[in-house]
Amino acid sequence: MSTDTTPDGEELRETNDGDDGGDELEIDIEVTETTGPRADETDETAPVGDDGAAGEDEAGNGDETASDGEIELTSVTGISPAYAVRLVAAGVDSLDELARADADALADEIDVPAVRVEGWIDATTESVDTASDAASTVPVTDPETTEAEDDETEETSEASEDAVERSSNDTDETDEPVETTTEKTVESIPDHPPERFEATIEVGRLHEVLRALLKTTEEARLVVDTDGMRIGGVDPAMVAMDRVSIGAGAFETYEATLGTIGVSLDRLDEAVRLGTPKQTVALSFTPEDRSLRVSVDGVTVSIAALDPDSIREEPDLPVFDWPTQVTLEGAHLRRGIEAAGLVSKVVTLTTSEGVDRFEVAASGDLDSVECSFEDDDLVAVTPADASTKFSLDYLTPLVRTLPKESVVTLYLARDMPLSVVHEFADGEGSFTRMVAPRIG
Repeated sequence: MSTDTTPDGEELRETNDGDDGGDELEIDIEVTETTGPRADETDETAPVGDDGAAGEDEAGNGDETASDGEIELTSVTGISPAYAVRLVAAGVDSLDELARADADALADEIDVPAVRVEGWIDATTESVDTASDAASTVPVTDPETTEAEDDETEETSEASEDAVERSSNDTDETDEPVETTTEKTVESIPDHPPERFEATIEVGRLHEVLRALLKTTEEARLVVDTDGMRIGGVDPAMVAMDRVSIGAGAFETYEATLGTIGVSLDRLDEAVRLGTPKQTVALSFTPEDRSLRVSVDGVTVSIAALDPDSIREEPDLPVFDWPTQVTLEGAHLRRGIEAAGLVSKVVTLTTSEGVDRFEVAASGDLDSVECSFEDDDLVAVTPADASTKFSLDYLTPLVRTLPKESVVTLYLARDMPLSVVHEFADGEGSFTRMVAPRIG
């Protein structure tokens, strides 16, 4: 008998190979809802919100008063006041006109990627259709109600202003603005459990995912459908956000209908780790008693599902037009981040326009660390001028939970959140992790 370990030294029990005979042991675990903040909260780190990093000045349209069309357009997720001005200038000054617009032609006219405009049009079309259905079923509207709804719409549009567009006082004249939108979620997160969910997967593969997610959150929604599973979470301080997608192909067997399961990630990981990395763990959900059954190595653990409404809702995942992309081995990134931790709690990540080099640096009261990656150290790089500070309280746990021999892509922009993306299970799984920048 021997013991397997994970990259950070965590032990996984190993049993003798061969047929797992004998009776199955069944354990019931009741999970109570947990509340309260986790450690690692910091007031000096800008939170990652629905539309990007907060803590920066919201960029508006100066002292000019926004037109009715601009206010209406900003009610669509991803359309900031700056984009609304471009749309109105292009002759699109209402949701109806945006819904009828040609995405490619409009994208060229306002100088925005076509895929982003398509997202706006899709969201607008759904909104217009919903409004039309409501109008056909409710022909009479109370004027007082209409006035209240208009006030609510104005408040919503103001709250949706793009927080990641830096003010002109903080931006050099030659800088290009970093644009942002939000990723459309899988339809909408269902509020009901799946009628059917049964899957088997390798213990080590699932444990690596859960171990990484636990650095950010202790409870999460498991959203399942016919294509696979998605798990997301955000830390209590709204500084770090995770989103992992596990396609059906990453499982050994997989059957599911659309639904959401609230679960304690810690309890789930404890049950999964009863097996060895190469063993297979079976997952199934029982709607009758709302429990998630985990079977591995002759043991079945029944974990009571949590009410999804009691779990912190994950924001939409911001999608930025990052000017810099750096792809390198996860081991290189871990080495640089851990070296920075020897002298400081803050690290600076830097790239320069036209230079195929990625730099990790940190400074303490007396000591300093500089780590440079270039040439053979990098798989690929798209350099631009970017230099941003991040808290090692968040980056260190992140790099220590990267899978062995992983290749990661970093997305960087000046004073913008960092995105770290890697694939696993031969491309059937994808993990996106974001950390807000350190400010001040």
